[in-house]
Amino acid sequence: MSGHSKWHRIKHKKAATDSKRGQEFTKLTSAIVSAARDNPNPDQNASLRDAIARAKSANMPQANIDKLLLKQSESEQQSITYEAFGPGGAALLILTRTDSANRTVAEIRAILKKVGGTISEPGGVMWKFEAKSLFEYTVKYPQTTSPDNLQKINQLVQELHEQPDVEKVFCDISE
Repeated sequence: MSGHSKWHRIKHKKAATDSKRGQEFTKLTSAIVSAARDNPNPDQNASLRDAIARAKSANMPQANIDKLLLKQSESEQQSITYEAFGPGGAALLILTRTDSANRTVAEIRAILKKVGGTISEPGGVMWKFEAKSLFEYTVKYPQTTSPDNLQKINQLVQELHEQPDVEKVFCDISE
């Protein structure tokens, strides 16, 4: 009988196990990378130490963890400020720190698209804010919006903060 050999069953079982393990390793890898952004030294970074402990408990090879830490310490991160419009014309200033500007802008654009927002041209939103320090802005011209749009904006800001590359988000809406 074709397809009923012992190897055939083992092959499918192994493929399913490897797929689950690969998905788990991908999640653990992203946790290690995002934790290592602040400081790639596990002795000085508690969140990185925790992420590494979770990876070891999932039997991730130490060589993979070492490669991730080495790559993170060698990568040059850049600070990029994105200007965007959210629901109801709300102006958003999104401060990021990333090693891949193309990936970050694509992720931000996808999040904005869900709620009908768009990325603005440089200077299209910045005039509404006043720089207080290097990473602090205040709103020069606040605006009000409907409760429905306010809820969408709060959801958008929360989703942006969940992105590992996003450091701060400023909005011109006054509650």
